[in-house]
Amino acid sequence: MLDTGIDVPEVVNLVFFKIVRSKTKFWQMIGRGTRLCPDLFGPGRHKDHFLVFDFCQNFEFFNQNPNVTDGALGRALSEKLFITRVELIGEIEETDFGAETETLLELRAGLASRLYEEVAGMSVDNFIVRPKRRFVEKYQRKEAWDRLSTEDRAELSENVAGLPSAFVDDDLAAKQFDYLLLMTQLAVLRADPAFENLQARIIAIASQL
Repeated sequence: MLDTGIDVPEVVNLVFFKIVRSKTKFWQMIGRGTRLCPDLFGPGRHKDHFLVFDFCQNFEFFNQNPNVTDGALGRALSEKLFITRVELIGEIEETDFGAETETLLELRAGLASRLYEEVAGMSVDNFIVRPKRRFVEKYQRKEAWDRLSTEDRAELSENVAGLPSAFVDDDLAAKQFDYLLLMTQLAVLRADPAFENLQARIIAIASQL
């Protein structure tokens, strides 16, 4: 958005999220990060660098070779939520829980419906989604969620989780709590000793409400 004609010395992160083919404009955009800014990081800690996040291979196009990093490999919270819901469906489908089966099948239906809505909101016209189009279109069919095989769950976790979706779920605190509950449900079904710690975290949160 702030590509040319803007002078904001405090800028330390530039995000290239569009293709640039004008060399003049490319360097003008890089120039947004080159403005000096004294004491930006505290007294005597002047701005001496800036970062560029290039999602569109502009640096490669202009044959630039800066110091690069692939960044952290941690999964985003939305992606972890998606994968955990898929894992929870798998635990429910593969285990006979006797008297609790009906309740768990209701839980499974809710999880599948939530994931289906998220995948249904993925546009195959999006350049991030397009390479995974085959998988996205498969799970945009509601009947694909009637039963998820081990292969299906692997496809969802490896190829669909984390893709951008129009499904609105922006409340960070709610998503963090959802993740805590999903992990707790998994721990119960797996008889995982981690349940006690997760349980304590939920109690601590509830006690502060």
